[in-house]
Amino acid sequence: MELASKPLNPNASPYIPNHHSPPIYTYNTYLQPFPTTLSLTPVPSGPRIPKTRRRKEMKWVPVDNKVVGFEETRWKNSRRGYHKLLPLEPQTTSLMIRNVPSRYTRKLLIQTLDNHCALENRKLSNGGNKSAYDFVYLPIDFRRRTNAGFAFVNFTNPEAAFRFRDAFHGGHWNLFESSKVAEITRARIQGKAALIDNCKGMDFSYGSEEDMPVWFAPARDGSDQVRSKMFVVGKFSWAKMKFGN
Repeated sequence: MELASKPLNPNASPYIPNHHSPPIYTYNTYLQPFPTTLSLTPVPSGPRIPKTRRRKEMKWVPVDNKVVGFEETRWKNSRRGYHKLLPLEPQTTSLMIRNVPSRYTRKLLIQTLDNHCALENRKLSNGGNKSAYDFVYLPIDFRRRTNAGFAFVNFTNPEAAFRFRDAFHGGHWNLFESSKVAEITRARIQGKAALIDNCKGMDFSYGSEEDMPVWFAPARDGSDQVRSKMFVVGKFSWAKMKFGN
């Protein structure tokens, strides 16, 4: 059977065979081609579980059948550095008080120390060394106007420092219904003279006189019989406090 032939149209467009069209590329800012169809690597789905960090618990460490310190533990400060809790040594007089409630002031801390010394001194019946202190520093956050959560105190003898540690370490604070637990450790700088020398260059121009370290002469023991004078340590503009400039 022969197919019927038709005459060709002289005005028809030329015939182009139908081949597969090449892939389309787009260009980024660096003029590098990449395919329009991309395959992504699958990722795990579901909520993220945050990691928790737990601080080591404080444990008393007996030495020669006497409890003189506790296990060294590290905590993290605002500069992402670590400090060690220093155990008390036989000649320790300067202590660092940690986990102080933020609403505590220097005046309240002095009252707390006075009450403690008065209570401990009433217990003395054999004429031992009295509990007394001669230096206090409660650092203040000038921006938030609250304390930094720790303080320093120097006692006049090691027995007084150990009595304070035994009375306060691991206990809760009575004021403000705070849930913080006090931690008492040996201060890195020991002695009233060394503490005063370390603080005398501090600038408290952006704070107030209540923010400054103080020392006492004679030392305070919580009794009404001793009239101690208080001396501030550090740099402060007294003209600012007087005139408000």
